[in-house]
Amino acid sequence: MARQFGITTLTTNLTVAGTPQAVSATAIFATGFEVFAPAANVGANMYITTLAAAGAQRPIPRGTAWSPPDTALKGTSGMYDLSQVFFDGDTTNDDIVVTYTTITRATE
Repeated sequence: MARQFGITTLTTNLTVAGTPQAVSATAIFATGFEVFAPAANVGANMYITTLAAAGAQRPIPRGTAWSPPDTALKGTSGMYDLSQVFFDGDTTNDDIVVTYTTITRATE
């Protein structure tokens, strides 16, 4: 079997500042991801956390990106489930851009 890698980008809008929101409403299993807080955002920071670590938020200043260490936030499958990664921000209607990688197995 050959492995095929895919890179996908999704933009998510923060509907209510101060309320953590899932990156994805459905399970998306990724081998890695990066979160970018666009410079056009009004608030100074966006924040990343997990449901299990509510309150332990990683700030991402406007105009910068962050990627988790290899083992942080990964589930028992060794993949990141983006429905279990949450974000918040200083200002309602600011965005995050998440770029993530997936692996699909295909026969040759």
